[in-house]
Amino acid sequence: MPTINKTTLMTEIRTILAGKVGTYTFNDGTTSDAIALLPDATFGYNYPPSDVGKNGVECVVVEPELFVEERLSESAALSARWTIYLKQWDTTIDMVETAEALVLGLSIRNYRIGNWNTTIAAEELGIIRTMSLDILDEYILAEDKNPLP
Repeated sequence: MPTINKTTLMTEIRTILAGKVGTYTFNDGTTSDAIALLPDATFGYNYPPSDVGKNGVECVVVEPELFVEERLSESAALSARWTIYLKQWDTTIDMVETAEALVLGLSIRNYRIGNWNTTIAAEELGIIRTMSLDILDEYILAEDKNPLP
């Protein structure tokens, strides 16, 4: 199985981003850090619900689907690509600081960082600035012990 444990990953993300993310404000007035793991057990991919207030920088982690990847070295690996999205709901906050803290924190903890993408905000179109990064995880399933010469 892949080596990343979702509970450990989420705990580490919460630790890394403590004080650097915004909040969710729910209808009953309660708040929580704006960090979510999708799919949510109750709401699936529709978390947080659309009526939840969001401010600051939001972090959304999407659990990966697993896939088998063949290698040139005559081996096969079970791979997973976790995607982490940062969403900037408040344009007065510099999201780059949050992104840098996340990448540095995950790298120090030996996560393998993959692609990094940024979407520029267009307020007149209702598009918020987002950044996404992939964390790569793999487990070698089988290796050919006698490859052809």
